[in-house]
Amino acid sequence: MQQDRLTAVLGSKRLPPGGTASVNAAGHRIALFRVEGKVYALEDECPHAGAPLSEGWLAGSAQAPEVVCPLHLWRFRLADGVGMAPRGCRVRAYPASERDGQIWITLDSAPD
Repeated sequence: MQQDRLTAVLGSKRLPPGGTASVNAAGHRIALFRVEGKVYALEDECPHAGAPLSEGWLAGSAQAPEVVCPLHLWRFRLADGVGMAPRGCRVRAYPASERDGQIWITLDSAPD
């Protein structure tokens, strides 16, 4: 059984409040978002047409932030990647945290 990997992906200062970034980590394209001081990480590809979610914009509330796809305006919750419009669609969410001036994500060993 493989173990999950905790990976540093970006310096904390490079993701300002309300900011977004796109990073590559072990072959994964990941969109990072900062909302109210909390960092979120989603797969950086909308399942509909492959548009980079890192080029979208933030919506929702501070308690339930969402990202809007820049191509067809699909919405995904940052906390878990569940689609809000249309319902039932989904992108992979990665656990994200900050320490020692870095943003860290957990890359799991198997896809969802």
